[in-house]
Amino acid sequence: MSNLLTIIGAVICFGLIVFTHELGHFLTALWHKIPVEEFAMGMGPLLFSRERGGIRYSLRLLPIGAFVRLVGDEESKDEEARTVYQAIPVGRRIAMTFAGPFFNFILALCIFSLICIFNGVASDQPVIGEVRPGSIALTAGFQDGDKVLSIDGVAVEKWLDIVGIINAAPGRELSFSIARIYPGTGGMFYTDISVTPERSASDGLGRIGIVATIERFNVLYSLRMGFENTVDAILLFYTSIFGAIISRQSPELIGPVGIIQVTGEIARNGLSDLLWFMGFISINLGVVNLLPVPPLDGARILLMALEKIRGKPLNPEREGMIHMVGYVCLLSLIAFVTFGDIWRIFSQ
Repeated sequence: MSNLLTIIGAVICFGLIVFTHELGHFLTALWHKIPVEEFAMGMGPLLFSRERGGIRYSLRLLPIGAFVRLVGDEESKDEEARTVYQAIPVGRRIAMTFAGPFFNFILALCIFSLICIFNGVASDQPVIGEVRPGSIALTAGFQDGDKVLSIDGVAVEKWLDIVGIINAAPGRELSFSIARIYPGTGGMFYTDISVTPERSASDGLGRIGIVATIERFNVLYSLRMGFENTVDAILLFYTSIFGAIISRQSPELIGPVGIIQVTGEIARNGLSDLLWFMGFISINLGVVNLLPVPPLDGARILLMALEKIRGKPLNPEREGMIHMVGYVCLLSLIAFVTFGDIWRIFSQ
């Protein structure tokens, strides 16, 4: 039952990310008075629909996303509708197309900021925030608030220094130099503690059972942290993509099934980890959609920019063919990756 609830939660999270993307297209289309035919939540067979203000709002069977159908866009067969759509200034159409990925970035910023406000983030200071109950660190004599000065004579300045040394030393005794505050006095004394990290069954890395200090921030600082984390993640994704292209390395791909599986696994670690992962997946969706590959948003923006430069619309048949080829390639890739995801799940 718990596994089923985890899967349902993962599907909802993935659907929320895609829904946010399409909501960006929809709201911007309304703002710029671009006619919308349908705004659907979910995919697949129709369950319910209602028309209001000339727009059909529908609910579909599969809760894995959403879509916006514009009147007269490149998929339309109605020549008159296409003429009306192409008469809309290119800048408005570009803004509407860009709004989908932009809303994904905004969703990630909100998620990261809320984590900073309510859950806090791990401090980079080399201070132990908590010694896990029943851990070997507790048995060895570590206490909450201990400041790690050095490990095996190597000075540490950041929490990541501590994590790196412990992870790399499963089964090998380490000597910690600790600074500890006397309770109630504020005085400081120094001591050495030896401990042998245990090898984690999940990844083989060393663990002793300590966690960093958690820092919480006010709203303004949390928004700043959320913005910085979002920008760093965007740059990381683009750097990884271009690095894979330059080095001619095949990236490891997972499809919707794989994403839902990983989301479910991360959800078991707690709400904070799930929210962090949601933020990164939202950014990933935004980054990938801005790539100039048909039929993604980046390709649509590129074609509209060419239309602006040329001063006239592209040939509808040629544009439709470009997007059709892109759809076929994209669906083939999704099918291939999904088959790989399912194969990995059943082969575990």
